[in-house]
Amino acid sequence: MVNKAEKILIGIGVSIMLFCGVFGALIHDKYHEYVKSHKQMYCYDDIRGSQRAVSVIYIESLKYKDKYLDYYRQLESGIEPYLQVPLYAFAGNDHVYVLEYTEDSLLAKVASYLDLGPKHGGDFRKGWVYAKCLHENAWEAPKPNDDD
Repeated sequence: MVNKAEKILIGIGVSIMLFCGVFGALIHDKYHEYVKSHKQMYCYDDIRGSQRAVSVIYIESLKYKDKYLDYYRQLESGIEPYLQVPLYAFAGNDHVYVLEYTEDSLLAKVASYLDLGPKHGGDFRKGWVYAKCLHENAWEAPKPNDDD
């Protein structure tokens, strides 16, 4: 038989769990409202040429900033470099929300809501991208030349 003290403790425990659930959901919703209030841009890498835009790799931590920037500097100079840091990717032409820039404005912290399923990052991902991979408009495939 459950005594009065145990009933009170169970009641307090259930109340705390309900409060945390409701409060957590409210914070979650407010955070995503905050993210979606930022400027929306399109994220794609067209450094290799405008014929095909590709997915953008991103880093989750600024501790890899120097290696990441070096990778893009080499890429811009025509070298196909190798980058050995933990990498993730936003799908090419993905629209993202720009949350902030580094002090030197070379990297931007962005958030994406493109749903790739739980195996590939779920519906919300956040990371740092090379700022030159952010564009005002979505990438459009070049139209075939009618003169050919």
